[in-house]
Amino acid sequence: MIDLTSSLYLGLTHPSGALRPWRALTLGRPAALAADPLARRLESRLARLLATEAAALGRSTAHLSLDLSTLVEPRGTILLDAASYPSLRWGAERAAGAGHAVRTFRRGDLRALARGLAGRPRGGLILTDGVCCGCNTPAPLDEYLAIALRYGASLVIDDTQAVGILGARPDPARPWGCGGGGTAAWLGLTGSPSLIVMASLAKALGAPLAAIAGPAAAVKRWRRTSETRVHSSPPAAAELAAVERALAANGRYGDDLRARLLAHIRRFRAVVGRGGIWLDGGLFPIQSVAVDGTAVARELRRRLKRAGVLGVLQGAPGGGARVTFVLTAALALESVERAAALIADHASACHAGERAPAGECARCGSDRTLRRAA
Repeated sequence: MIDLTSSLYLGLTHPSGALRPWRALTLGRPAALAADPLARRLESRLARLLATEAAALGRSTAHLSLDLSTLVEPRGTILLDAASYPSLRWGAERAAGAGHAVRTFRRGDLRALARGLAGRPRGGLILTDGVCCGCNTPAPLDEYLAIALRYGASLVIDDTQAVGILGARPDPARPWGCGGGGTAAWLGLTGSPSLIVMASLAKALGAPLAAIAGPAAAVKRWRRTSETRVHSSPPAAAELAAVERALAANGRYGDDLRARLLAHIRRFRAVVGRGGIWLDGGLFPIQSVAVDGTAVARELRRRLKRAGVLGVLQGAPGGGARVTFVLTAALALESVERAAALIADHASACHAGERAPAGECARCGSDRTLRRAA
């Protein structure tokens, strides 16, 4: 069976025998009271990876998002990109429950974003994903950041999809750039005093923790005021050991893994495309076949599973559906080619993916190409 459902993009799995040993899995105290000394060393390394002044580890992006209200001034406004992943929405909803003004804006609507901050107290937040999980297109972070600076707000991005994939100094030979520092590094926006990055490390880096990174003052404020750190355990020793191994692997051969993964994606798209099937996803590990209706999507997934290929059935806005495939660097090229050929054959038999996806993503409204990587 060729399993195309894992989001461990770089193929980092961290078997127990490859991790440093530990005496106790957890400290038995809230994160606000105690931390493993290894955690602080890893936070410094994460800050370097993300090119920020400081970083802190958290249980997940959901936990980090629930503490977003600690980063906004008492009368500050929160502007939420309507295309954002649910965890950011949960944080915005909690902040609204605490009395903060929360407004949404359509991705890329810079006028609405500026209107939401104009004439209001400084110290607000703009919340968005680094990369849309619907079409893999980056948010216009440069424009958002310029507005944040103009109105004294902070731009908070959930960069879970991009950390470990996108990096600094992209060029035609290396469209993802190098280093894996995320969308801000890819766009050349690191170092801004108004930028705060949150990211799960559970995808490309394979470690089930999250990080918040940005100006030292913002990270310090989060540590001091976070309620989830009071009411949840600190990262477990095994999780910290996985982060340690992931960062070491990324530093030593991460760019090689990214080059292998990118070659897989290009080959996968070429083979499927030769079969007359359109794929949505651009040069990103997540590739989808658009389908007219859930019934057809289920039939395509069923046929592929019987043929030895596992994909993910997903709904789509507007009543559509898609079957999604996730490529990783751990796959053999032969498996990538075989899966692509089977997908093309069975999609044709189901009359799926026979036309190009619409020009705009139904989730965020962006065109469906990864800028600079097409």
